[in-house]
Amino acid sequence: MKKLLALICALAFIGFVFVACGRTNRPERLIAGQWQGNLGPLEFQAMEFTPDEDNPTRGQVSLSLISNLIEGSYEIIGAQRGQPGQLIITYRLGMLSTTREFSFTVDQSTLTLQSETGINLTYTRAD
Repeated sequence: MKKLLALICALAFIGFVFVACGRTNRPERLIAGQWQGNLGPLEFQAMEFTPDEDNPTRGQVSLSLISNLIEGSYEIIGAQRGQPGQLIITYRLGMLSTTREFSFTVDQSTLTLQSETGINLTYTRAD
């Protein structure tokens, strides 16, 4: 009986570890944090993603654009580990609301966005 109980506990622990590891490597978790780019003046020079605690596929984003800090929101659609997803960023400049869509991939230190026009933008995780 003790061996059976120990086996059940070990299997439960292993299952918990796999579930926990799988959740931290998902794109919506990996995108959180600060990203720096070395891009032209009409693209975001830096971004900081703060996911919603209840739904990590949505959250707030701070954007550096033409030396201005702009607050906005984001949503991730269809992202899976190793597969590109859609990143939708909405922000306001004065009275004008703008929504931009990107295909994106993310790993530990690189965020790659492909704009609607097909241009690739690469960001690195800020230290």
